[in-house]
Amino acid sequence: MNWQLVFRFVKRELRSTEARILVLALAVAVGSVGAVGMFADRVKAAFANQANVLLGADAMISADRPLSDDFAAQAAAFDLRTTQSTRFGSMVSKSSGSGDAALSDVKAISAPYPLRGVIEVRSADGASSGARGARVALRDVPKAGEAFVDERLASRLDIKVGDTINLGKNTPRVSQIFVEEPEIAGNFLSASPKVLMSIADLASSELVGPGSRASYRIQVAGPRAEAFTAAIKPKLGPGQRLETVRELRPEVRQTLERSEQFLGLAASFAVFLAVVAIVLALRRYLKRELDTATLFRTLGAGRRQTLLHFVGQFAVLSLIACAMGVALAYAAQAGLAFAVRGLFASELPAAGYAPLVKSFLTGLVLLLGFALPPLVALASTPPVRALRRDLPAPTGGGVIASVLGIAAVLGVVLLQAQDLRTGMIFVGGIVALVGSATLLAAAVLWGVRRVTRSRSKKPWQLGLANLDRRRLSTSIQIACLGLGVMTLITVGFVRADLFSAWQKSLPPDAPNRFLVNIQPEQIDTLSGLLKERGQAAKFYPMVRGRLVAVNDKAVSSKDFVEDRAKRLVDREFNLSSSESLPPGNALVAGQYGGDTESGTLSLEDGIAKTLNVSLGDRLTFDVAGEKVALKVTSLRKVDWDSFRVNFFALIPKSTIEPLPKSYITAFHLPANDGKTLPMLVNAAPNVLAIDVSEIMERVRSIVEQVAKALEFVFLFTLVAGLLTLYTAVVSTQDERRYDTAVVRTLGGTRSQVRSALIAEFSLLGLAAGVLGVLGAVALTWTLATRIIKVEFIPSPGVWLLGLLAATLCTLAAGWLGTRSVLSTSPIQVLRENA
Repeated sequence: MNWQLVFRFVKRELRSTEARILVLALAVAVGSVGAVGMFADRVKAAFANQANVLLGADAMISADRPLSDDFAAQAAAFDLRTTQSTRFGSMVSKSSGSGDAALSDVKAISAPYPLRGVIEVRSADGASSGARGARVALRDVPKAGEAFVDERLASRLDIKVGDTINLGKNTPRVSQIFVEEPEIAGNFLSASPKVLMSIADLASSELVGPGSRASYRIQVAGPRAEAFTAAIKPKLGPGQRLETVRELRPEVRQTLERSEQFLGLAASFAVFLAVVAIVLALRRYLKRELDTATLFRTLGAGRRQTLLHFVGQFAVLSLIACAMGVALAYAAQAGLAFAVRGLFASELPAAGYAPLVKSFLTGLVLLLGFALPPLVALASTPPVRALRRDLPAPTGGGVIASVLGIAAVLGVVLLQAQDLRTGMIFVGGIVALVGSATLLAAAVLWGVRRVTRSRSKKPWQLGLANLDRRRLSTSIQIACLGLGVMTLITVGFVRADLFSAWQKSLPPDAPNRFLVNIQPEQIDTLSGLLKERGQAAKFYPMVRGRLVAVNDKAVSSKDFVEDRAKRLVDREFNLSSSESLPPGNALVAGQYGGDTESGTLSLEDGIAKTLNVSLGDRLTFDVAGEKVALKVTSLRKVDWDSFRVNFFALIPKSTIEPLPKSYITAFHLPANDGKTLPMLVNAAPNVLAIDVSEIMERVRSIVEQVAKALEFVFLFTLVAGLLTLYTAVVSTQDERRYDTAVVRTLGGTRSQVRSALIAEFSLLGLAAGVLGVLGAVALTWTLATRIIKVEFIPSPGVWLLGLLAATLCTLAAGWLGTRSVLSTSPIQVLRENA
């Protein structure tokens, strides 16, 4: 291969319109994939950081025994910040008071704490420090001899800042009364009042000793936390657990996963639009290169030499385009990050370079996947074509080109979707649409032939006849334009309707307070008080039981490999009952017996998979020393986003009735209602009120930020879509120039040619619009019901608007792309094609 000749040809090619369009299409393809991927990664990392506030860290290692210092050393090797804490229960009382004491959730912490989020505190006079929710800096942890107590404990024991409390052998001074601490994810039902103390005072307090029931934890945070968790997980010993916010809070996990699905869809759409643009630009470029291939063969070059030259030429063009695309991607994602800088509580995490590498390789794979087989055919151009321009272009490798191209698209889309099922549905929709495009094109051409039968053709009939004369090109254009229209309509639908449906799944009046430890005799009193305040709450029985056997075989955490399964077996389940399937629960297998069948069990589908349990299995629970055997008769999907009272396990009322139990309920407490909660607590002092509004606000914040981020991500996708439409139109510019030259040579006027072009592009846009709308309806229905799992709401107005926009955009793109047709001299065009 003569590289000097290759570079000379590349320099010449870059001055041609065809090569520029191909390079631009590939650059935009790489740029859109890289920008969307890079920006999506930064946004997902920001969402994860905000969600990690619920844990107070990015990850946490916990154990029932003191942890080795090796864990902290390994975290330091990953450049992570660490903090250690010990958590236990203890009675706390005011040093100078009535002697009343309260069982409290005590946490001995080291600085810095927390690693994620801040502590909300009250000022010394009981008012907020400046305003409610004023923040305490991370360095302000309790000093030796001091303690922070939460508002509930302060209210219950009449503790004020400056008072001392009895905490084991110590009497620390209360230096802060806090409203909330970040770590609320793991102790959702640990409703005891909280106390924070310095870990330096733990030994002297003598609260924790050999045999004490305590949890020892090391929390970590930093950019490489995920790599650390992957490295440390295999090294965990018995009783040691690795916890993240996704595993501890199902509703947060579901929100994060759904956010990533939306951003993944945006990336997939960008990839597909890029593919369409590349295919169209490549088709026109290869057609132009026929003359160069003919010249090579005429001058004595063999097939191999010709093929190597074009492969080298394409490789250089690809590298140039991919380099431009990477630069565009980096600049675009930086612009997107700047545009959304005010949407996040902190700056977006630094961009990683993996998406840029992925986008660069994507460009090479896509171009070579579609170009290599046609290049082989191009190298087979016969020398005689120099004398006979009427000879058809060499064919060959069509099937191979299709297989390689589809394989390239499939691989790239699956890589972007990050989910096999979503990617397969997306690709399946594309394949179905291509088949539909073929049928629709055939129907359109059949109609065109009937309309243009008359001998006295009007200008608009000439335009329609052009479509029939270029049947293959027309079919390809309808398919590509239809795919572009489908993608743009689907993007708009996902951004608006699907996302709106997801937002509505978390209504503003969702329950934000839970009451637990309700005794049976207190239900009527609490129910009446809630009704007086306009709250219709349902009370669910709750029994705590530990799983001890599956199919009469004893089980322990050692029998499971997955961390979540180990934790489920180590802790107690909350068992409840309900006459009918609770709201937000959907049956996926079996039959829900309710209260009609004793000894049955309905399990949440996800936990059943984690424990490898299926219908018909027999599970045995230890409830207060009594063995309760239950048969799995149904599996349920639970909507954790609803924030209702949800349970992993539901059993019949007849089974739960004789067991020791308490009750739980949930209701919505408006932010300005300061009377209801004290009234309920006074009526039932033993009842624990749990505030989950912080978790809800985190979830809502993530949802709102996803909405705004998608606005910018889909804007980039829209630009890629418009380029695709333009490329589809100009891909047949040469044929139109020749047809126009012939018409004008035979006496046709500019006005007649203009009318013919308008008719041609209008019908082309209308057909593509119909195809795109039908494809968008099918694809969005599938995405809504099968992937995002929200209700599909038909939008006829959006579909009609999409149809009109597709027609007008195609007409506008066609006019912009073919203006030169009217200004070019007919004799010049005919000489070029002689």
